Amino acid sequence: MKTIKQVADTLGVSRQAIYRRLSALPSEMVSTNNKGVQLINSDGEALLRTELSVILSGEPSANSTDSSPDSITDTLISMLKSELSAKNKLIDEQQQTIKELNETIKIQAQSINAAHHNELAETVIDGQKLLSSPVPEKVRLWNKLFKRKN
Repeated sequence: MKTIKQVADTLGVSRQAIYRRLSALPSEMVSTNNKGVQLINSDGEALLRTELSVILSGEPSANSTDSSPDSITDTLISMLKSELSAKNKLIDEQQQTIKELNETIKIQAQSINAAHHNELAETVIDGQKLLSSPVPEKVRLWNKLFKRKN
């Protein structure tokens, strides 16, 4: 990634010439850093080089073989296709991650349900034991003091 000044110096044009053509570049080729400086990636620089060589000299630059409007369009289309395939690959990876996370959540939910089911079963068993065992009689205070039995 290069700043606009660096691209202008590399291409031998003014910064204003680059600024005028920024809106024609796809947004993926231009970004802004945390300091507010606009940066152009290498694909954007190549596209600007091709476009400016046609405008300024009427002939292709040394780095480009053919800079007719069709070749610029073809270059742009090929760059966009490569970006699209990269994004499709990323989407596929994210979908796979989502599937794996859903499986993990499903397993955890089953584990939690099983633990909750076991806890309920123990409570029911404990409750039945409590109901079947005799309830001890309360010993009143006076009976304790005078050691009397009912």
